[in-house]
Amino acid sequence: MLRSRIPLRSIQATDDFLQHSGIQPLKTGALFLLTLFFIFGCAATIEPAVESGSSQRMAEGEWRRYQGAWFNIDYPDGFIAKPSLAAEQEGSFDSVFFSAREDGVSFYVLSPQWRRAAPEIVFKPAQEILLDFTEQTDEGLIKRSTLIRARDGSYERLIESFVSPDQTVGWTFQFIYSSQRMKAQYAPLYNRFKASLEQFAD
Repeated sequence: MLRSRIPLRSIQATDDFLQHSGIQPLKTGALFLLTLFFIFGCAATIEPAVESGSSQRMAEGEWRRYQGAWFNIDYPDGFIAKPSLAAEQEGSFDSVFFSAREDGVSFYVLSPQWRRAAPEIVFKPAQEILLDFTEQTDEGLIKRSTLIRARDGSYERLIESFVSPDQTVGWTFQFIYSSQRMKAQYAPLYNRFKASLEQFAD
């Protein structure tokens, strides 16, 4: 049986480690969608640097659309999609990794119908170091930003998670990069990736 889907949100999240901006309160009820658009439409993004190499070509090239169980998201044509957490619907997924063919860069999104954990990106103390953690709450909307580095220095990863005011809906992004240079080069693509997220409901 086909389900009708209504878009709930299109997200452009921020990078609190490079640039801060005020987040307006998120309202519940009928104003939920309107306020969410306002918040992320006005939010700051990772400060881009001059692009070069493969990231420049991907930024200028075509993007693909991935359809999950309860979301759509766009990703660069040169990335490889690898679904992760299975949804209740057979053959569909709540989370997916998108990896560049080179440069040690990957993006991740978890966007289920209802809030759930993301065990595949959990912090690993034996292998990683926690560099920074911040949490902001505005009228119930919770944003957590976590910055992690591999103990061998091979990568860093930024995790940005959001929880709705009623605690029932949550979504998460991750950005993995092999160096600060790769972070700067791929930041515009990561911001565009986040901004393209669309969540659906019955």
